[in-house]
Amino acid sequence: MMFVPVDEQRFGTLRADQVSPKMGKDGAQKITRDGVSQWVVTVLRSVPGRSTKPIRITVASPVCPDLTQGAEVAVENLVAMDYSFVNTEGETIHGVAFFADAVTEVR
Repeated sequence: MMFVPVDEQRFGTLRADQVSPKMGKDGAQKITRDGVSQWVVTVLRSVPGRSTKPIRITVASPVCPDLTQGAEVAVENLVAMDYSFVNTEGETIHGVAFFADAVTEVR
């Protein structure tokens, strides 16, 4: 897999929406190879002249990221990875997954 760095300064304004555990197919929370819990941070991305879109960012952290809904957030070392797979109905699904070292509130 190839991870592509994202220029966070040009990515738009991000506001916290929700945080949830990243779940595996077995129903358990996913962890990294080092045993650190993975979380999905959903943020609302706004860019002037475009509609606001939700973006899901996976982060690894021993504790759930503490974010206030609606607060502006900063993302540390944001990267993107494109993916493609065939689902159980035989349809090819394409998308972009985002990962970061941390998502924190702008103070």
